[in-house]
Amino acid sequence: MPDERAQLLGRILDALYAAEFCLPGEKAQREHDYIQLLDEASRLSGKSSTLIKEAILKDRYPNYRQERLKRELQSVPAKVRRN
Repeated sequence: MPDERAQLLGRILDALYAAEFCLPGEKAQREHDYIQLLDEASRLSGKSSTLIKEAILKDRYPNYRQERLKRELQSVPAKVRRN
């Protein structure tokens, strides 16, 4: 089971990143996908999706975002990549 939860967390982080950086025409669908994954995590954990979202945004996502941008935009200086 822990592996399933880790995979779900990875899918949530991927979906949030995709929603943040997608084309404007895709934004609604990407956000919908992200919310559905949060709901799935809520059902598995018994915690509210809002609580899970806040925890991810506070603790996990900033580092995930920074590392992914570093990988995907290697030629862009770190100062520019930050935001």
